[in-house]
This record gives sequence, C-alpha cells and structure tokens, in this order.
Amino acid sequence: MQIKKTLHKKSSRKLLYVTAIVVGIILLGYGIFAYATNSWPFNSIQKTIIQNKSQSDEAGDVKQTPDNSTGQPTGTDKSPTNKTPTQYDTPQGEKIQPNTLTGIINYKNISDGILTIRNTIDQKITDGNCKLVLTNKSTGKTITQTADILANPSSSTCKGFSVSTTKLSSGIWDITITITSGDQKGVLRSSVNI
Repeated sequence: MQIKKTLHKKSSRKLLYVTAIVVGIILLGYGIFAYATNSWPFNSIQKTIIQNKSQSDEAGDVKQTPDNSTGQPTGTDKSPTNKTPTQYDTPQGEKIQPNTLTGIINYKNISDGILTIRNTIDQKITDGNCKLVLTNKSTGKTITQTADILANPSSSTCKGFSVSTTKLSSGIWDITITITSGDQKGVLRSSVNI
C-alpha cells in the first residue's frame, strides 16, 4: 500500500509541474504577442508614454516622435491630431477676417448629363445664399446659379447645384461659389474638366 501512496504523490506533483509549465508557456506567449501588437497591457503603457511626451512637449522640449513604420524618431510630428486638415489651413501671410466664411468644394461629378456640385461651409450659418459661377477657361463663357444655405449640426452647406452638361462646352471650367450670410462672406474655388 505504501508504494501506491508514494506513486500517487509523485504523479500528482508531476501533473502540478506540467500544468504550471504549460500555463507559464501560454502566459509568456501571450506576453510576446501583446507586446508585438501593442495589445493589453502594453497599449496603456504606450498611451502613458505618449501623454507624458505631449506634456513635456508643451513645456517647450524638442518634439521627437517615432515614425510609425520603423519606430525610430523622425524629428517631425506626423500625427493626425497635430495636422490641420487642408480645408482649414490658412495660406502663409493670409489672415482670416472675423466675418469671412470658409469651406471646401467637396463633390463635383458628372452623371446622366448633369454636373453636380456640393460644398461644406466650415461655420454653422442658418440664413443666406450661395452663388455659383462656372467660367470656361478657354472661351470665358459663364453660367450662374444660386442656392439657399442649409445648416448642419456644426457646419453648413449650399443646398447644391445641378447644371445640365448641354449648357457646358468641353474644356476646363473654373468653379467659384460665393457664400453670403448677413455681413459674412466667403469664396470657394475649384475647377472641373468637362
């Protein structure tokens, strides 16, 4: 009987050791995977490092951010949170006046013989109008349309412009949209090839 008890103790210890080793290998494997993919718990460490770096940058330190592809510092900040979207950029030397409306022509498409033009106004305005002027670069011919302004939750838009391509000759047409609302005014420009 005593042999069976000793044998039973040895096998349960062996089972305990094997289980501990298997669990250890699984945890080690997950740790390597989590570190390589910035998964939990390493993602919170990365956020803390970025936040601490941002705080030191605000204190006047030199900004060195890692390049996403190599992990090496590049000396320039390419993060999307610090880059102003192009529609909000003000060209150097230009200052936006307080009564100036800004925006972008974000859609121009020809479908079924209709040129459709849509835009976004950066400011939320509830009244006013938009005047579209299409000018053919080679002939100087112009076509004009007007539309009311439609307010969105945080911006505005002209209600849209639709121009029959039968009125447009082939070539490059300059698009100018003049937005007027009270004493505020803005001009959006683009072009389209017909």
